[in-house]
Amino acid sequence: MRRWFGLFILLGGIAVTGTAPAQDTELSRFDDLTRQCRRNPDLGEAIRACGTILKNPGPHLPAGRARTAALSAVYTDRGRAYMRSGDYDAALADLDSAIATDPKNSRAFNLRGDIFIAKGDSARALQDYDGAVAANPRDWEAFNQRGNYYLRLGRTEEAIADYDKAILTKPSFASGYANRAEVYRLRGQFDKSLADFDRAIRLNPKIAAAYHGRGLTYAAKGDFTRAIRDLDEAINIAPKDALALYHRSLVKQKSGDAAGAAADLTASRDIDPSVAEQMAKLATAP
Repeated sequence: MRRWFGLFILLGGIAVTGTAPAQDTELSRFDDLTRQCRRNPDLGEAIRACGTILKNPGPHLPAGRARTAALSAVYTDRGRAYMRSGDYDAALADLDSAIATDPKNSRAFNLRGDIFIAKGDSARALQDYDGAVAANPRDWEAFNQRGNYYLRLGRTEEAIADYDKAILTKPSFASGYANRAEVYRLRGQFDKSLADFDRAIRLNPKIAAAYHGRGLTYAAKGDFTRAIRDLDEAINIAPKDALALYHRSLVKQKSGDAAGAAADLTASRDIDPSVAEQMAKLATAP
């Protein structure tokens, strides 16, 4: 059977980059301004808070040897806020400063790699993902990010190897299982895929992409009832996921529910008119 579902579940990519373990707590125990820099969902406020600290770090950061890592973390957090606001040049400048301040800051390497992916510079992205792993071999997010990079390129053996390392480093890392499951799905190793999606969902029942991917795996095995059930759950968690709606329309079409398929296809196009066109380039009928 030819593949008629195309999906890359890259959890931990540029939109949802996780925090690396070595830097995650560098600011958490300090004053309100540092917490605003790190955790404020208002990107403008976060950028201003980080900038205030960088102008006068003395009152806000620890003294002594801990200051280097904390200062690097401030640059990293402002860089992440700039990245999420779409200002990649400012983000790169801050992440360069973060790495220069603390070359062991794997989180900064990861984020800079994500930006290079967004800018289409895959060679420099790989350099940074390699740099993240070298900076902190215990950083599961670094292995996950590099695995995502390899998956984008279709280098599935290398992707699996990196997801293996991420999971070995942090066995409770649900996204690592979900990402590895997606590689197995794309390789046609459906039993392994289902086992990993099951584990991801047990660890975190709110990962919509895991239900999405497991639904596609069931569909590939011809179990449309379970496929639709999982895609229903994915859409319940993420109602605006146009791709999940599009995929459910395909599964419903295969199961004989032409009216339901048409309704899902319309809903998908209402959210993102380009989804059907994009997927049609990847998808072929069995």
